[in-house]
Amino acid sequence: MDIKYEDTVQCLFFKPSQENINWDELCHTLNATANALSKEYIWHRDDFKICRPLLITESCIPSHLLSTTCFGDNIEDEWFIAYLVFKLTEIHNGLIVQIEDNDGDFLLIEAADYLPTWANPETTRNRVFIYNNHVHLIPPTLAEPKEPLEITDALKLIVDYPEETKASTQIENAIHEKIGAYPDRIKDLCHMATVSLPVGIAALLILRPNLISHLVNIYCNHDVFDAKKCKILKLDNCVDVSVQFTKFQYAVLLHAKPPNSFGHRNVSLRNKKNEIGYKLSFGFQVIMNQSKRDKFSSLEYIKYIKNLDKNNYFNGNIEGSKDYNLLLEKAKEYFIETESPVISYIYENIAELMSSSEYKALKESLPQNNNLYLFEEKSDNWLNVNPDELDDLLNQNYKKQVHSDDLIKPSVVTSGLSKFLSQRSDYEGIEDNENTCIVNDHIQFNSDEFFSSLKQMLDVVTLNDSDEDCSDFSETESQDENNVVQQQLDKELASKICGGKQTNLRDDATILSNLVNSMKEEGLSGPTSNILKSIGINKSEILDSDDDEID
Repeated sequence: MDIKYEDTVQCLFFKPSQENINWDELCHTLNATANALSKEYIWHRDDFKICRPLLITESCIPSHLLSTTCFGDNIEDEWFIAYLVFKLTEIHNGLIVQIEDNDGDFLLIEAADYLPTWANPETTRNRVFIYNNHVHLIPPTLAEPKEPLEITDALKLIVDYPEETKASTQIENAIHEKIGAYPDRIKDLCHMATVSLPVGIAALLILRPNLISHLVNIYCNHDVFDAKKCKILKLDNCVDVSVQFTKFQYAVLLHAKPPNSFGHRNVSLRNKKNEIGYKLSFGFQVIMNQSKRDKFSSLEYIKYIKNLDKNNYFNGNIEGSKDYNLLLEKAKEYFIETESPVISYIYENIAELMSSSEYKALKESLPQNNNLYLFEEKSDNWLNVNPDELDDLLNQNYKKQVHSDDLIKPSVVTSGLSKFLSQRSDYEGIEDNENTCIVNDHIQFNSDEFFSSLKQMLDVVTLNDSDEDCSDFSETESQDENNVVQQQLDKELASKICGGKQTNLRDDATILSNLVNSMKEEGLSGPTSNILKSIGINKSEILDSDDDEID
């Protein structure tokens, strides 16, 4: 799949087991089901919408439906889409869906700890699908991973071998940990707040609650040119109404910097409902200002038409001809629904709603009946997270391997490094030795053989350098020094490699002190920080900005 935009989820919907499918009817049915499942959900940016692709650029892809959803900054939308896709395949028999984001098969990324050894981004291309409410991963026994697998062949394998292609229970459990709480989780993601708004905007949000997402996003992404056009912002005839946000939207909007004009229009900085209302009104005004432009003169539309022409969408018809104009009208409809700038699309919806009799009646009656739209305001104390709650959150979501209380002990660092350095690795990283059968608890180390080999290498280096540099030491002095070094290395290796029983806190503290000094010198990232991350220790957990030394 070719995903064009950042922070985007793309789904392809196939029906390989049926012939003569009415794709328009199927598209309508799937959208109706998805809308029913998501009617309480507030999308952060784009709504989830399935459509027929206007142009198929890859000839190897069979007939299908398509959805491309930009979720912006809220990753929660991505996992809710995954939930919808699982439900759609459960409700509609024979539906097979391929779902990816900008990182690829994000379902497998979530279940990375449970993947078979052969699975990686290069070998799982066109092998991951959702079918009958299950994840399907086509194994090498059905198709050799070294050979590219066409989607048509992959779909046939899933239909013919549903049990063999079904992913393991561990993979499915890892994915369902992210989506299993839906639809009940939707309520937990929302926050109800009382906001003071101009009556016209309040009426819009009562009739179309999902408009809140666009007002928040446009305000939080406005630039200086938008601010100049909104210097005069009238907040007359305001009413208090309850507005439903996602917690993400509420937090972002509340902490977004107010424009310079705020506080100079008789709006109290200390009144939360007035501040939020001012920001939403600002976002609404930006929409009304920018959307006066002709959307078919925008750079997005020009680029869109050029791309269609490049891919022979117009079939060689001359511009202005009857067939060309029919295809152009179809392309314009598709552009308005799926490709047009969000701000233009929202303006069309707002303009249509504001011309309705329902809106006009509500706007007229709202100042006297606003109490009908005031509900109990929820506390926003969830914005404040204490350290213990943060630790629990990190442990729950990122499965930290080391407790913060242990990090102050130098022995934890040195033992973790010793375990890390004893593992084998290749170009793909450290091997997982958890399932390896270890016969002996200690590494068998032959110090005599090791130092014999080391001495031979040192002799070779010394011989090569002897012509350039003359040594100041006599042969006797060099031999004595080698003996001392050998005894020290022998003792150190015996204590560290053969069980580590002879270590003491002074050794550990010295090692840790050296690590801290290395981290201070290497800046934001470096080899020391990377090694510590591999054993579950973050640089910030050991080194604070005001730490100078380790006791």
